[in-house]
Amino acid sequence: MRILTVTVVLLGGLLTAARAATLTGIVIHGASSTGAATGPVWNTWGGFEASAVPNIYADAGAGILNPGNGPSNALNFALNLGTNVIGYCIQPSTLAPFWTLDLFFEGSVTPGISALVASGVSTPAANSAQTYRLDGQALVPGAGSLTTVVGGFKITLLQFTMTGLPSKGFDAVQNFDNTPGGGDDTQGPFLLQVEAVPEPAVSFLTALGLAAAFTARRRLERR
Repeated sequence: MRILTVTVVLLGGLLTAARAATLTGIVIHGASSTGAATGPVWNTWGGFEASAVPNIYADAGAGILNPGNGPSNALNFALNLGTNVIGYCIQPSTLAPFWTLDLFFEGSVTPGISALVASGVSTPAANSAQTYRLDGQALVPGAGSLTTVVGGFKITLLQFTMTGLPSKGFDAVQNFDNTPGGGDDTQGPFLLQVEAVPEPAVSFLTALGLAAAFTARRRLERR
């Protein structure tokens, strides 16, 4: 039974060490029907007022997740298992027939999920066309997928809604500050589904534990 005990301890340690998936960046931009970036563009990088890349302000139901500008605008949201509904709020700009959503995880400046929707349509398609890096300073290939695996968690984009039109009477943010001003804002949601995925080491130790339990039982039966 000692083998079983050791195996359970190892499994417990690995499961405890698994960290939650963290959403650390959002980029939204206008696009062509093929997903190629055409502008306008917004991001959660912050601190680039001089480069004219306005901010996205995100809210998961308990207030703005990335207030202000600069370092305070950096997003660092630990996703929950199950469905996560995240709202975005931006100052509207020129309209586009298609929009892309790029999501960044664990501090990466290249997207883990890239989606394309027609204006006003909520069902996304995966986008692999050129998109903006999180810092807005270069173009990079889109992720080409609506799903990514991060830190033992499978994250899937289920829905993204964007029209580019202002919401009448709703004014909560400006381009570089989460205070009212500049007129009515554009807002909308996106939905992420998060599932735990056993890491290979955990799966291996699970199989090892079952094998050890079977062997121990056979030995006891022979005595």
